[in-house]
Amino acid sequence: MIRKQVVKLLYISPMLLFSYNAQAQGLYINGANVVVDGNPNIVIQNGHLSQNGIFAPGAGNVTFTGSQATSTISGIPIVFNNLTIDKSAGEVVLDDNISVPGNLNMLNRHIQLNNNNIDLGSTGMIIGESNTSYITGLTGGTVLRTATLNAPAAVNPGNIGVDITTAANLGVTQITRGHVQQQGLTSGIGIARYFDITPAAGNNVGLNATLDFHYLEDELMGISEAELMMSAKTTPMGWWFMIGEDGLDIINNVLTKDAIDTFGRVTLTNELDNPLPIKLMSFNGRLLSGQTLLNWQVANETGITKYDVEKSADGKNFAKLGTVIAKGGNAATFNYDLIDPAPFKGNTFYRLRVYENSGKTSLSNMIRVELNGALTLSVYPNPVTDKVVIDFDCTEAKSMTFNLLDAQGKLVQVKQVQANAGMNRVEWNLSALAAATYYLQLTGINDTQIKISKL
Repeated sequence: MIRKQVVKLLYISPMLLFSYNAQAQGLYINGANVVVDGNPNIVIQNGHLSQNGIFAPGAGNVTFTGSQATSTISGIPIVFNNLTIDKSAGEVVLDDNISVPGNLNMLNRHIQLNNNNIDLGSTGMIIGESNTSYITGLTGGTVLRTATLNAPAAVNPGNIGVDITTAANLGVTQITRGHVQQQGLTSGIGIARYFDITPAAGNNVGLNATLDFHYLEDELMGISEAELMMSAKTTPMGWWFMIGEDGLDIINNVLTKDAIDTFGRVTLTNELDNPLPIKLMSFNGRLLSGQTLLNWQVANETGITKYDVEKSADGKNFAKLGTVIAKGGNAATFNYDLIDPAPFKGNTFYRLRVYENSGKTSLSNMIRVELNGALTLSVYPNPVTDKVVIDFDCTEAKSMTFNLLDAQGKLVQVKQVQANAGMNRVEWNLSALAAATYYLQLTGINDTQIKISKL
């Protein structure tokens, strides 16, 4: 134990080793300042690290090694530059919060959050996390990472485990990863991983984003991997809605979901073990002759009394458009629809407010419909497996060209259309295309691009 002294290490050897045989041994700092200069490798073997003074490990690396079951980090929160977990057995347990603005190297075994947090700041990076070495916390605790995300393309801040793609500017975004299984209000449970994604204020609408959700085998908790779906909720106390999946790579443990308009909390579940008191199977809107036809499909409606459809011009300030009474029941699948006779010019945002018989309400994900003065357009179904239908309403007869582009902007297919004044419909068979993300581009009226997910 080091007491009431300042230890300043200058030009120290490449490795400073603290090695103890007894489990209670370790590096204990009580009322002292321990400041390390340079970038040494400090190794704590079969021991603990406890700080009740000031421990500044410098620009180097602190490594936990050894074969004993548990090493702990406790006391006044420590700011590590780099932290490495390389134990042959057991795990490192956090008894207090820590910060790692450098690299958190997961070489072997685990970090148990134990209701505490790891703050990676805006520069920290998780390196080497795998099915044999990972961060976990089934009872609580989170990993935090902040990043400025403006039109990110498959950006995974700090390797925290979620790739974000959107043309929108999210600004300074907080990503929180937790490992408590998310449970519904009535039944169901998710895997042992979730993410909270919080963009800057005012930047969380109309995102049309894609998320690649990474997970580990041990986090499945018995849920069938082949049946995984993404579930989401937009408010902390809201209901979970199953929003599905647009790609599942069970070799690399990644689930992909496209067309997400609003971020909140997301987790993975499946048809049988989903954490949903209600399963929102789809919520869509399309333009027909200047009006918006909204439709949604739900299952597991037990306890649901009604749906309010709300609309907004900016995705922030909503007003009730209409109410639809729920049919009820948990076995059947129900379809609902409502017409908005006067969508806003430009963007109109829609969401569902779901009421249960206790009076509690929850919000669905938000969708967006665009009304252009020269052209009203809807594309469905989207995602599509074979044939896509394009409905559009023109104010005049005009020749149009539909270009289908891949994600790299390469032209894949072209369709020429002679549009009539009024309502038009085009059917396009995409069954021969590979499953991927494509963009429908219209020329001759405007240069609108619509994202299409091919399954």
